[in-house]
Amino acid sequence: MKSANVAVIGAGLGGLAVGIRLAAEGCRVRVFEKNGRVGGLLGSTERGGFLFNLGAEIVTAPFLFDQLFESVGRRRVDYFKLIETVPIFQALFPNGRRFAFYPTQEETLSLNVFWEESDQGALKTYLEENAVNFDSLFFDYCGRVVDERFLAFRNNAWFRRLDVNQSCYELGKKTFAAPELGALFGFWPLLSGGDPRRSSRLFALLPELFLRWGATVPIGGMNRIVDSMAQLFQEMGGEIRLNAAVQNIQIMNKRATGVRLRDGSIQQADIVISDVDTLTTYRELIDSDRTKYESVRLAQERTPGMSAFVYFIGTKEILPERISLAGTNILFPENYEAYLDDVFRWGTLPDDPLIWFRIPTKTLPDQAPAGNESIIAIVPVPNTLGGRVNWAQQSYAYRDLILKRLGSLFSVDIRSLIATEFYIDPNGLAGRVGSYAGALMSSLPELRRDGQLRLSNRSKDIERLYLVGAGAHPGGSIPGVLLGAENTAEMIKIDFA
Repeated sequence: MKSANVAVIGAGLGGLAVGIRLAAEGCRVRVFEKNGRVGGLLGSTERGGFLFNLGAEIVTAPFLFDQLFESVGRRRVDYFKLIETVPIFQALFPNGRRFAFYPTQEETLSLNVFWEESDQGALKTYLEENAVNFDSLFFDYCGRVVDERFLAFRNNAWFRRLDVNQSCYELGKKTFAAPELGALFGFWPLLSGGDPRRSSRLFALLPELFLRWGATVPIGGMNRIVDSMAQLFQEMGGEIRLNAAVQNIQIMNKRATGVRLRDGSIQQADIVISDVDTLTTYRELIDSDRTKYESVRLAQERTPGMSAFVYFIGTKEILPERISLAGTNILFPENYEAYLDDVFRWGTLPDDPLIWFRIPTKTLPDQAPAGNESIIAIVPVPNTLGGRVNWAQQSYAYRDLILKRLGSLFSVDIRSLIATEFYIDPNGLAGRVGSYAGALMSSLPELRRDGQLRLSNRSKDIERLYLVGAGAHPGGSIPGVLLGAENTAEMIKIDFA
């Protein structure tokens, strides 16, 4: 491709990944990051000898990192290492039932108790159908550009056969006799910020990710990954400017020409790539009359997805468990339907929420002082749109509620054993990464007529503006962000051939 001057807004995973690929092509790539360190939603922090991951906890499809490093003549294992976590997760239900998902179909089918006789066969069929359809979703859809110029996908035979308009929630209820399994195998869109009742059954193919490539965690925490990415980017000649917040994207004659920083300086560029939340990008960073652009209108029509309340706990000892817990656990509420209504319909704070919680020290004991334990609880909650939740007043009380729910799983009082704790609410999330309404994964991932779940990687009507990250296609996960960065780099290479 032709050498180009590239400005990347945000040093998150997507911004660094696309920066590495373009720097290797000979482009001058500068990344402007508003915070004092790289990573965006990903990272780690140390408190009192405890290492806590911020954002994603699990890495799957690690071969995408391998391919990225190999594309520039490096080996990922020379920068950071991953260790497998087994089981991948365990679901816990209010009636005492539990179900674990393992790295192989055989283990999942043989090591669990099925409460309805038909469900073991139903799960086998569900997983086998996923395996058949997975390549088309992962490589042909997520691994390709899907934007306003690509409509043929809607006519793809497998796409029609899969009945993608059926929701993930409906598929789970239809497939399994036990309501617990129906809820579990229909909940996948929550991992991407979406309502399972309104999100396509495409998300039901996610278990195949785990069956193919397992689930891993990075030795040394998520900082090890993002710091390695930043190191590789700089080895390729890229520049990172920290504490350099972008005020807006400069546009002339419907073409992106650079960025203006909050200090008033203008940084000229041939290409602008935003790794900021896509809704924030179009709603807040376009410097000229936003009514000119259909891409802005399309973003304004999108509904932001859920947010999250994340609670971090370090304990003075390893907590005795009432039941055996896994490294990753999903604690379902008594009334799952009412919980989803609270988050996605009413925008109110659930008093019996779903809690996704990890005990990192089960996999990596050195992430806490010897003899201690760490817990990270992630609770999907409403975004801040509408302002029905006053987090300034309610955050501490919500911390108490989560402690009470988690406390039922242990035979000691967690409160008396807390060595360190802190939490991040949706306001804190919005401030840290600039997400619109504090949404965790930008807009709701709802399938559109043109085949998009998320906004496209190339702006429709602002030339030379591209988007990466969790809110851009395919987004919503570490594999999605890495695929989106690769898609964007390939698009730019074609556009600047």
